[in-house]
Amino acid sequence: MKKPLLICLPIVLLLSIVLLGCGFGGSKKATNTKTTNTGGTNNPSQSTYDGFGYDDDANGVWDDLDKYIVDRYPDSAVMQSALRQKAKALQTGVYAGNAGDDSAAQAGRAAISKGNYCLFERTGSIEGMYEESSLLEVEMLKGDPNRNKAYQNFNALLSGGFYGSDQEENPCE
Repeated sequence: MKKPLLICLPIVLLLSIVLLGCGFGGSKKATNTKTTNTGGTNNPSQSTYDGFGYDDDANGVWDDLDKYIVDRYPDSAVMQSALRQKAKALQTGVYAGNAGDDSAAQAGRAAISKGNYCLFERTGSIEGMYEESSLLEVEMLKGDPNRNKAYQNFNALLSGGFYGSDQEENPCE
């Protein structure tokens, strides 16, 4: 099971770059105006904005991704949890790319790998893992051009590397 992931992880990263090149979110302007709310405050002065998104409920996932996750799986706490784990990992990549930090990029890559394994475990198939992972990634990238740039930087920090499998016995947090 490790070999397909070794081949597929670079494909997912390449897909991200291709989608960025096609203009997903590239023409939108970033603002500090709150547009979604998943249960936190509706008062922007009390919202937590980290430069890439709001996290009103302080669960570590940007509110627009939280909303996507709940809308996609309204009746499955297990899938919501798996997607939140993957969203946090993607956000780690965004933060690493923004900072230009190689060690943070490696931590982000490992977290994304673990999130992929969790999605594989929850969906029961490599196809299901890729579908959920890719859709979440597109959702993240279409939201804010600052995210796009930082995520491109994250991928650039990882380019040229060969990364082994980070498969764990219990990948879901």
